[in-house]
Amino acid sequence: MGWKSLFNEKLVQHPIVKSKLSQGLMMMNRSVSGSTVSYQQTQHPVTSNAVASKPAQEEKLAQSASLPSISSFKELIERKAVENNILFVQIPNRFKEGKQIYRFGNLNVYIDRNVLFMLLNGTWIPASINDILQKTL
Repeated sequence: MGWKSLFNEKLVQHPIVKSKLSQGLMMMNRSVSGSTVSYQQTQHPVTSNAVASKPAQEEKLAQSASLPSISSFKELIERKAVENNILFVQIPNRFKEGKQIYRFGNLNVYIDRNVLFMLLNGTWIPASINDILQKTL
């Protein structure tokens, strides 16, 4: 409900947005229950004529509305996780040097002064987003 409240009602009622919100809710429920979480991107047909139809224009609007500008390093990491269909969530009550620890796919990570650290073989090491993506994918 929190995510839905961030969008206007017309956008929330759009069939594609409604579908994606439902998919997200199902993924969260599976994650909380300990099940494997995966995301399959569905293809939506695009009209074949040169002028995009109104539903295609609305779909484009819905996609752009779901990708706000990035204002922090954490948001960049979140965006990369979404783009690669990787789960990125806080691990409740887990901190490293006062910094929140997150689950990024199968890795534990934390952010300190715009540096991403990952836990590898029991040691926290600085890593690039690409390093973490390679280890997760």
